Amino acid sequence: MKVWWDYENKALTDGLNSTNRITTMDLVARDLEPVTVYFVKAASSGDNYYEAGELPAGYTVLIGLRETADLSAGALLASVSEFTLHGTGTDAYYTADFSLNTAALVAALGTSSTLDCTLEVALVSASGVHKYSAQIPVRILLDVNRGDPAPSQLYSYGAFEVVRDGKRYVQLRTSMGKVVAEFGP
Repeated sequence: MKVWWDYENKALTDGLNSTNRITTMDLVARDLEPVTVYFVKAASSGDNYYEAGELPAGYTVLIGLRETADLSAGALLASVSEFTLHGTGTDAYYTADFSLNTAALVAALGTSSTLDCTLEVALVSASGVHKYSAQIPVRILLDVNRGDPAPSQLYSYGAFEVVRDGKRYVQLRTSMGKVVAEFGP
């Protein structure tokens, strides 16, 4: 999952030069989802609509997932708050692994084929104060390969945006980086 978090407008977008908002997302239960987050705001100049930057000092990112039917219920079904900073200034971005293989998520999904959830991305201070939270609906899909004896990394996929010659493509890649499909012009 790669997102550009327009924190001032509490929205998730799909690129530095895009005004497209991410309005929904499908994730597969039991996956370890690699996450890349760009902390962005409106660009002051240049060709991009947004410019990336570092988080304010003393803050971190929290991504949490709850079942939409009961947002006030107990603990999060899944969450990640330990991100690694890469780059500095406008080249900064943050990465983490978001585990969708938690006992709470698997139990909530049960034998249903899908589970409607809400994903929230928030900026959290050292004292626990949340700022600029953005929420989107997420559908958790039942994993097809549960119980298969083959290594799970062979069945974990992600969608990635690629720009070649000014044209945008979407690649479907395995967790090992192998491109298995490409869609575009």
